[in-house]
Amino acid sequence: MGQDQQWIQPQPRLGVVTIHDACPAFSTKIFELADELEGLDIKFNFALIPFFNEKQDLPRFPEFVDKINHTSTVKSFYTVFTMN
Repeated sequence: MGQDQQWIQPQPRLGVVTIHDACPAFSTKIFELADELEGLDIKFNFALIPFFNEKQDLPRFPEFVDKINHTSTVKSFYTVFTMN
């Protein structure tokens, strides 16, 4: 390398990954995607729907809530409320 040439460092990429519409109705797909992201060492969060279709109240699905809480790379949660 010549004197006036410099190494160019690649810039780190920043992004926010959120799994939206997280609720028991979509649990199979949600946890498949979470497993893929964890395997790639990508940190992510969940956007939870607390009362999906006025039928799936999260407290009535403790296994789902427990699995969400124990997903290893999760750093934050937030809830999505919709008005009909």
